[in-house]
Amino acid sequence: NYRRMAVHDHSQDIYTFADTLVTPDHVQDKVYIRQHKTKNTPIVIDNGSWQCRSGWASQHKPCLRFRNVLARMRAKKGEGDYTVVGNDIANLETLHSSLRNQFDKNVVLNFTNQEVILDHIFSSMGLGNESCVHHPIVMTEPVCNPEYSRNTMSELLFEGYTVPAISYGIDGLYSLYHNQGGVVSDGLVVVLVIKQHIYYQY
Repeated sequence: NYRRMAVHDHSQDIYTFADTLVTPDHVQDKVYIRQHKTKNTPIVIDNGSWQCRSGWASQHKPCLRFRNVLARMRAKKGEGDYTVVGNDIANLETLHSSLRNQFDKNVVLNFTNQEVILDHIFSSMGLGNESCVHHPIVMTEPVCNPEYSRNTMSELLFEGYTVPAISYGIDGLYSLYHNQGGVVSDGLVVVLVIKQHIYYQY
């Protein structure tokens, strides 16, 4: 006699992943003029190696979120080439080999590309017509960020955009204030695990 084998239905174990659809970032100049132009509201930039998020410190969520990459596109004959950033890259996956960023691992070293990213951030947040960025900047950086990288970033922000003040911090530590116990910061190349230890004194 042959034992009857139990047949398992594996159709429940098949998962489908839909392509992420992105829409171009729209310029939020009306929001800026109405809510932030006359105020000293800091701009928060989470400069991650995979995704960049930016917004106003007075808001609970970032107003801008995009893949931290750029692509240089060839224009029509007789026109100059141009650069597109993040969500403005319509065919992101097909241009995978042409995408560039500002990172070596998770450290910013290509500041030409970083300047293009910052131009996109400030322009999308409504500061494109301003002569300078007169808002303080809070920006994330990796653990043990080299002094060269931080100094060059500060030079770019102070001299290139005339920002009044800059504060740097580790994104995982910022997140720890809102997540008790520990944080796993999953980047494109580096994963940072921060565990919180609570000591009680008796």
